[in-house]
Amino acid sequence: MKKNLTLLLRIIGGFSLLAVIFIFAPYNWMDAMHTALGMGKLPETPVVGYLARSTSAFYALLGALLWFVSFDLWRYRALLIFLGYAIAVFGLALT
Repeated sequence: MKKNLTLLLRIIGGFSLLAVIFIFAPYNWMDAMHTALGMGKLPETPVVGYLARSTSAFYALLGALLWFVSFDLWRYRALLIFLGYAIAVFGLALT
């Protein structure tokens, strides 16, 4: 069980860390992805860029945190329980 949780945290953390790319990605990359997903042209207002980059930074930070706590599950047990509930509520709120 411990190995499975460690692996899961590292996989999720690793994929979340990929968001760091979009903290620094050019606007045209984000626009191309937005268009490819069928959502039309990405608005060019400053708030859209700010929100996209800050959300990417949030997910990268969360990924780094998950990766970090995966090395000592017992020590960070309370934090992992909190994160489990918080991420579940966050996911429901976004849905």
